[in-house]
Amino acid sequence: MTKYKLVIEASVRSLSIEMGQIYSLYRMYYFQLDVFDSRHINECLDSFNKQCEYIFKEYSEGNSSFVFRAIETCFSECFNIIDILKSFAQRNKETALKYQIYALHKTLDSVHNTYHEERKTIEQKAKYLKTDSPVINLKKAN
Repeated sequence: MTKYKLVIEASVRSLSIEMGQIYSLYRMYYFQLDVFDSRHINECLDSFNKQCEYIFKEYSEGNSSFVFRAIETCFSECFNIIDILKSFAQRNKETALKYQIYALHKTLDSVHNTYHEERKTIEQKAKYLKTDSPVINLKKAN
């Protein structure tokens, strides 16, 4: 259980840092974005924030898959925003934004891959030891 918790906490921290950088770029180009793109990004941000709340909820035994699904949705929303900003940068020839988005995408992709590899390793060890996946209880620091 402790290993799951460490993997989740490290991934959520990294994900939050990346989302902060993505949000910062969004706000820098906010007035240049068209209404549709802006609305779509806001929907992704709302979804990201709601899913972060699900990561820290307590679930009954065996329902830790909700935590993993919420993390995946957070990654997905980050990638969605990156794609929207990338499309905007290409349409409007915003070269600086395009390169920043490219770097963020690579970093986020690396965090996502690391999360999957660490989770896969823990699950394989759990199967090898023939233990059930534990319940994961995470608490937000106040």
